[in-house]
Amino acid sequence: MSQIGNIVVNDAQAAPVAHIFTPQNAQMGTSEPALLLNRASGIYAGFERLTVLVRRSESNKATKVMIKLVKPTLAVTSPNTASGIQPQPTVGYTCLAEVSFTFPDSSTLAERADMRQLMYNLLNPSSPLIKSAIEDFSPLY
Repeated sequence: MSQIGNIVVNDAQAAPVAHIFTPQNAQMGTSEPALLLNRASGIYAGFERLTVLVRRSESNKATKVMIKLVKPTLAVTSPNTASGIQPQPTVGYTCLAEVSFTFPDSSTLAERADMRQLMYNLLNPSSPLIKSAIEDFSPLY
C-alpha cells in the first residue's frame, strides 16, 4: 500500500508550472477514492481535483485502478452592480480526464507496469496521432 502524499505534475505551458496536489482524504479499505486538491487558484470552486481509486472486485477476480483529473476554469466576471462589488466566482467550464485500468488476478507485475508505460507513452507528445486527437480534436481515420 502506498502512503498518500503530495503529487506534483508540470503542465504544458511555455514555461511549465508545477501543479501541486495535496491530500484531502484517504479512506483506506473503502470504496471512496483518495482526493487530492491543487489549491493554487485560492478559490474553492477553482481548485483542481485529482482522485485515485483502487478497487478490488471479487466477482470479476480483478482489480480496477481509476484516476480522474478535474480542472475547472472560473468564469470571468466584472462588477455589474451599482455598488461595484465583484460577483462571487463561479465555474465557467470544466476540463476532465479519466484513466481506468483493469487487471485480472492473473496479471503479472511486468504486465501491469507495461500497461502503465504504454498509456504514458500514448499520452506523450511522441505519439502525434493521440496528441492531435486531444489537442486539436482531430479524429483518426
